[in-house]
Amino acid sequence: MNKILLLLICSLICLNTVAQEFSENTIYIPPKIHEQFSLEPNMTIPDIAEILDIEPQRIFEYFRLNQRDSRINELSITNQNITLDDIYQLYNLDKYKFNDYSSLHEVSLLMNIPYKTIADYLGLEPQDAANRARPIRDFGLESIDMFEYEQRFQDEVLDFVSIIIVLGMIVVISALAMVAVVVSNLLIFDKKKTPQKVKIKTPIGTISTENTEHISLQDAVAAVTAAIHKFKTDIATDHKILLTYRRLDVSMWQASSKIEAPNRQYNMIKK
Repeated sequence: MNKILLLLICSLICLNTVAQEFSENTIYIPPKIHEQFSLEPNMTIPDIAEILDIEPQRIFEYFRLNQRDSRINELSITNQNITLDDIYQLYNLDKYKFNDYSSLHEVSLLMNIPYKTIADYLGLEPQDAANRARPIRDFGLESIDMFEYEQRFQDEVLDFVSIIIVLGMIVVISALAMVAVVVSNLLIFDKKKTPQKVKIKTPIGTISTENTEHISLQDAVAAVTAAIHKFKTDIATDHKILLTYRRLDVSMWQASSKIEAPNRQYNMIKK
């Protein structure tokens, strides 16, 4: 009987040990971020804070630990009911402002990526509203995976902007080329027009020309000189004509039917 009891006790102890090992092994640890830091469950909070470059005070406050306990810096995180996944999620939250438990909608807002774009990258239906509230861990993703989608989105936006710029330049160059062709054709048509004769009146007479826009400098000087000479000649002729006039010896009083004593009538009225 005693042997049976002893066997049962040993069996219970073995089962408890196996169950503990199984539960420890089933605790999820993000593989990608764990590969970067390789933390261990038996590490203390100061050691983890130094590796992750996080203030220990931040870890104490996040997990609401009793800082008055003198053993808190000596106990491992496992003894304080803290898993490596919890530590990694705290690190993601401080660094990226989101973690593996953030929804797709929250991540799209924080990373300035349209939700439809993220859904398209993941092969989801953008119209399915239920996927918006699901955490990224449900899709087998970690926080660091979202930055690969962000880089992909930026590359696509850059390519799209480059295409728009190239198309805009092509349109502008084509428009300028068309304007140049039209202007050149207008100039050709203008040259083919038959010149019309234009008559210009000058002091020396009327000048008839076919193109007044292309008068040479010598012709212009000759025309001005001839006009000045003509003007001076006319003035000299007028002066000579004036010199031939003679003044008649006529009394202005007699010519106006007045007597030589203009005050006579005035004196008669006065008397």
